[in-house]
Amino acid sequence: RVMYYIAAGMMLVFWGLLKLKLPELQPNFFGTYKELMQSLWGYFKTESSVRLAALRGALGFAGFSAFWTTLVFLMEENFNYGSGVAGTFGVLGIAGALAASLIGKLSDKMNKNRLIIISTILMIVAWVVFEFSGYSIIGLVIGVILVDMGLQSLHITNQNIIFSRNPDARNRINTIYMVGYFIGGALGTTTGAYAWEFFQWQGVASLGLIYSVLILIFHLLFKKSLAEEN
Repeated sequence: RVMYYIAAGMMLVFWGLLKLKLPELQPNFFGTYKELMQSLWGYFKTESSVRLAALRGALGFAGFSAFWTTLVFLMEENFNYGSGVAGTFGVLGIAGALAASLIGKLSDKMNKNRLIIISTILMIVAWVVFEFSGYSIIGLVIGVILVDMGLQSLHITNQNIIFSRNPDARNRINTIYMVGYFIGGALGTTTGAYAWEFFQWQGVASLGLIYSVLILIFHLLFKKSLAEEN
């Protein structure tokens, strides 16, 4: 419970900072709420970059969620550690935050296709490391850092792509993207639990690897259209 209290306190601090620092923005959509929701479907149908970004994000977050869903099981089964030790792995998320900052700067200078490929390869390498880390804390630490960096980099690049194409509808575009992203998270949580039940940690690591490889496959299949849009 201590972790939840700490998280709640941090969120209150961030709320205050955001309240003070974020600029006041006026909405540029003047229709009804129903029309606003209907416009989401219009963007989803017409913007292939949004659909592809949502798919990439969903698959990346699916693997990420599968890992965190089953990490406690792994800690108890293979290391005789409790949920407290598993929770401390969240501190390694600092690496992901640093990666997000770096990618945010690089996205204006590097080809976004290349950034996506690099991010996905990081996640693939992370899952390969996980495959051999069922009894290695050091391997798990390395894997967590790599998968977090890869996912954060993918996430930032996805958003840069879709926002640059729709500067006047960023909230709606982000709604579409994040719905897909969290559908992937729910999928990963469910499939990760089943992977652990039937195949233990090797099953979870293989599942995450499959999700990451699928990101690369779908991206390479549709990168031509993505390049044309950017």
